[in-house]
Amino acid sequence: MVIDETDKKIMQLRALSYSQNSIAKKLRISQSAVSQRINKIRNLTKSNKNPENVFWNLMLGDGPMHLIKYALRK
Repeated sequence: MVIDETDKKIMQLRALSYSQNSIAKKLRISQSAVSQRINKIRNLTKSNKNPENVFWNLMLGDGPMHLIKYALRK
């Protein structure tokens, strides 16, 4: 499964306590699409050995994640 920019925005807004309905209106997508994407990400984290990496990828994006991983290797 791939996490795209819309998924990232949804989870960032969800982390800020936006309701699914508010997120749908803000992103101009249906509430059911928001729900499906949240479930997709939930399932991805359940199947991932390091769910915190999924979280940080959602919050920061790929670029900063590569920098953090590089820094932690040293």
